[in-house]
Amino acid sequence: MKDPAFLFYPADWLTGTMGMTFEQKGAYMELLVMQFSVGHMEHHMVGQQVGRIWEGIRCKFIQDDQGRWYNERLEVEQLKRQKYSESRRNNLKGINQYTKNDGEKEVIRPTIRQPHMAPHMINVNKDVNKDVNKPVKNPVKKFAPPTEPDLQVYFQSKGMAPDQSTLEASKFWNFYESKGWLIGKNKMQKWKSAAANWYNTIKESKNESRNTTISGAKSKITPDDLKNW
Repeated sequence: MKDPAFLFYPADWLTGTMGMTFEQKGAYMELLVMQFSVGHMEHHMVGQQVGRIWEGIRCKFIQDDQGRWYNERLEVEQLKRQKYSESRRNNLKGINQYTKNDGEKEVIRPTIRQPHMAPHMINVNKDVNKDVNKPVKNPVKKFAPPTEPDLQVYFQSKGMAPDQSTLEASKFWNFYESKGWLIGKNKMQKWKSAAANWYNTIKESKNESRNTTISGAKSKITPDDLKNW
């Protein structure tokens, strides 16, 4: 059965016909179609088909041993497609380069385990883009507990005195180390957030203590003291 079509590459066509007139391009295509239909062309066939335009597109064709004209690229593409079609037909029959030859050819029929397509016909790129649409998960960073020097630096960055930062860093580290670095029932994720809460608690405690002292001092003032103001 004759192949009803041949492969056409638009990019190659545009490159190969650059500089041709529309008339020459049409004549060129006409001869390609004729070659596909009847094979290599006699000189008089070419003349009847395209006439004087032939001289402008002659460079696209070569002559065989009998002096007939043909386009080499089209011939190559036809042969490639013919071989491909033959391999497809053989695969459907279970005959390919992997079929055993012991005198007669052993015809392997397609089964679930033996597909009708030989490995060379299978799309080797079938799994390349398998996961292309899957969302990429950001890797979860493993929690690393801070060291006491880390905590000292952090507390001092908040304005805490060096001596107090050393003391609070030690308290903080020992407290959470004894709890397995858990906050409630959950594993600590960001130690700086926990350290910030620790610092704020200390700061609020100092403010409350200062307010209590001032209030206590005011309660000791007597009316007689006010006379001296």
